Amino acid sequence: MKPVQVKSEWLGKRRFKAEGPSGCPVMIDAGMPEGGEGSGNSPLELVLTGLVGCIGIGVTKLLDKMRQSLEALEITAVGRRAEEIPHEITEVHLTFRVEGEVAPSRIWQAVKLECDQYCPVAASLKASIVPHIILNGEPLPPPGQTGRRDRPETTASCRHSTHSRNPYGEA
Repeated sequence: MKPVQVKSEWLGKRRFKAEGPSGCPVMIDAGMPEGGEGSGNSPLELVLTGLVGCIGIGVTKLLDKMRQSLEALEITAVGRRAEEIPHEITEVHLTFRVEGEVAPSRIWQAVKLECDQYCPVAASLKASIVPHIILNGEPLPPPGQTGRRDRPETTASCRHSTHSRNPYGEA
């Protein structure tokens, strides 16, 4: 497998411009409390951006192969951080808002495959990943669990997560 190379250039204070093989520059900066100006994405924002992008690409490819009629997909990531230094992300709640003619079993299958096996960004993180799916406006319980309309916190665990509820207010 070919290595991935990204180059960054310091632009002063805490600001960097990074560029990979695609040639698309990314601006990175710290917030004002850390001595930056907030004029770019923070490194942790970029980690979560990479995660939702990678999983999103994979899920859409899998749903295409499964011949599911996806109309819209929005993925929100909320990362929970450790209290101790280095304040790493320990858990990521991913909320998938899915619209279209998609079988519940197929969207769960695609999400679980990406979280557990196919997504190289997810595999590179030490954090537990907890997916939540909302299909056509309705929370979708994981396979094998019965959904209740009064409990929108339906989740499935990926990679040994021990949490079953989303504490961040996303369904």
